[in-house]
Amino acid sequence: MRNFGLVVAVFATSFALSSVAFVQTNKTNNPQTKQTTAKKQEVRCPVSGKVITDTKNAPKLTYQGKTYYFSCKDCLAEFKKNPQKYIQQASNTRTASNTTAKKEGDSCCSGEAKAASGKACCADKKEGGSCCSGEAKAASGSACCADKNAQPAVQTAANEQLICPVSGEELKVESAVRVVYNGKVYYVGCENCKAQFLKDPATYAKKAESLSKLQGKPEQPAPKETTAAPADKLICPVSGEEIEESSAVRFTYNGKIYYTCCNSCKSKFLKDPETYAKKAESLSKLQGKPEADTQ
Repeated sequence: MRNFGLVVAVFATSFALSSVAFVQTNKTNNPQTKQTTAKKQEVRCPVSGKVITDTKNAPKLTYQGKTYYFSCKDCLAEFKKNPQKYIQQASNTRTASNTTAKKEGDSCCSGEAKAASGKACCADKKEGGSCCSGEAKAASGSACCADKNAQPAVQTAANEQLICPVSGEELKVESAVRVVYNGKVYYVGCENCKAQFLKDPATYAKKAESLSKLQGKPEQPAPKETTAAPADKLICPVSGEEIEESSAVRFTYNGKIYYTCCNSCKSKFLKDPETYAKKAESLSKLQGKPEADTQ
């Protein structure tokens, strides 16, 4: 009888220990627990929408007290142009991914699970497929399957916004400083940017055209005056006033002599000398004479 009681006690103890181990195992292997932990640790690039798996080596930026990580330096540069746009975009993407379930058989990039893997969504898709049909494309604003060697900045920058190629700031045509180079018109933010542009015009001209469609347009000839002044009268090409040679401001540009009514008009002339020189010569034969002829 004593042996029977001992056997029962041992059996009861073994059952209790097995139950505790089973509960602990279920907690550890619960896929929902793992999924919740993975979601908390998930960090996405706000520009491309890709998951950042290595935050230590990824480009990062602290904006308004919060640190953002990026897939590459190009994404970081794009974010700096309009931070609020990409912050809102990333927020909308997270909201959409929480309410949309991935359907079996959907095209790649159509759900959160594919993006969370950190792999190229079209790595195994043949050319011509409809990849990037979901949130990854919406988050980046460009094809998520683009060639790694392509320059994202060039793809997204050729738009209708006018960007200064020197400072990178957005401009308005009416207030920007106009520069003519190689028969094309470019715009910069200020006179200092213009001076910097003219130090290396070929480089900045190419950069300007890659940043905006509004840069590098062919220069339009100055409109002809419908009521041209008599050719023997001296006309200021800036103000349009008739002036006397004896009291006019005289200066040389490109080996030719020009006149304006005042120093203020002279300054405006020299900001865009090619345009005003053509206009001056169309108004009067007394403008634009070779300097050697006046000596």
